[in-house]
Amino acid sequence: MPSKKTSRALLIAGFLAAVVCWGSSKADGLVELGPSQVGSELSAGFMLTISERVNDRYDFTLGYISKQDFKTCDAPNCEWHVKEQLFVGAELLIPLPWTDKLRLSIGPYLFQRADRIGTDTLRVCLGIEYRFGRRVGVRARHCSLAGTGPELTICRETVGWTDVPCDTPGAFPATNDWNTGQDSWLRAVWYF
Repeated sequence: MPSKKTSRALLIAGFLAAVVCWGSSKADGLVELGPSQVGSELSAGFMLTISERVNDRYDFTLGYISKQDFKTCDAPNCEWHVKEQLFVGAELLIPLPWTDKLRLSIGPYLFQRADRIGTDTLRVCLGIEYRFGRRVGVRARHCSLAGTGPELTICRETVGWTDVPCDTPGAFPATNDWNTGQDSWLRAVWYF
């Protein structure tokens, strides 16, 4: 019997395959997949999005980011383990005047939870996309609070430095206006 993680991955892959096959007759949707980053460091996670493009001007996106592990320094208390996230948002696409293959984008996104990467659920994402042909392209995206996020207290136990509820005996609280930024600098795009 497959594990819960394998079953979940197969369900997601099956759903995406159905969406891609069903929508392949029109080129107004896109699926993106690639590694996730926290700041400049790869986070051992991935980002997956599916978007509906309207009038080649607006993207409406549903996304998933897997669990992420990253370090902010070499000390043990600088290792962070962030839960998976769902997010939704919309972006305005800005085609460049000299080519229709390159687009910039900006828009608001609502994330499932505030965390060590961003201390609020509302974030703004900036993107750049290059379309090689009718079906394939690449995209990079940076989602951030641009330093405007509120302070967030995260409590951790001091042995393995894992996040725990703040009412846990011996929990070490840390409060900051963390804004590391959620990035994905190179994702493959498939247009359908």
